[in-house]
Amino acid sequence: MGCTTTLRRIGQKVVQRIKRDGVLATLSRAVEVILWESRKLDPVFRERERESREYDSLYNVDTSGKILKEDLSFPKEVEEWCNWYEPTPPYLIREFVRHLPEDLSNFHWIDLGSGKGRVVFMCSRYRMKAITGIELSPWLYEISVQNQKSFRDPNQQTFSLNFLHGDAQAIVFPSDDLIISLYNSFTGPVLEAVLDNLRRSLEELPREAYLIYVNPLQADVVEQSGMFEKIAQGDKYKIFGAKRR
Repeated sequence: MGCTTTLRRIGQKVVQRIKRDGVLATLSRAVEVILWESRKLDPVFRERERESREYDSLYNVDTSGKILKEDLSFPKEVEEWCNWYEPTPPYLIREFVRHLPEDLSNFHWIDLGSGKGRVVFMCSRYRMKAITGIELSPWLYEISVQNQKSFRDPNQQTFSLNFLHGDAQAIVFPSDDLIISLYNSFTGPVLEAVLDNLRRSLEELPREAYLIYVNPLQADVVEQSGMFEKIAQGDKYKIFGAKRR
């Protein structure tokens, strides 16, 4: 009886969602949920999730968990090119830094699609000029701001931490040396617009710049831009350095 009732409720929710969002959007969400749930069977994935929750507990923040795209209130004009929220695993951030210059004191790290702020907080352990997170989802942005109020790390070395609510396409890159990171936050024309903007900035003021691309599904767009050369690669990321001009 209980199983029958549960199935009936699921069926009702599916019908309601199809009426509201259409068949394709409903199927897309179902695929995302199935893929996410299937990953939980992987012991490595479960260990990474445990590490994420432990990080949140230690530093008094809420950065863990996955949130599907349709729940993030992206503007309709760019929603197609935005992706779900999933935080960068702590071990990856430590790995990124090993491929960067030893002295980061002249760099401004910018995390595009910063979500709840995980990258900004973790990178504050390294001495830099500043670290900025840019997030389009108003909900995620508000969470990152609240996290900043409660964040505590005795090993923090960078205290200029900034969170901005806005479109990465509109960013004005600072004149500092740059480290730019994104976790497949956006694709298609949004990614192309960000790269065009970055190219203009580096042409106007040549300087050191690195691009860290996690889950690099469109790494070919970066490579074809002619602006960067790959300097490191892992199972889940590629790191590019700006070509000297």
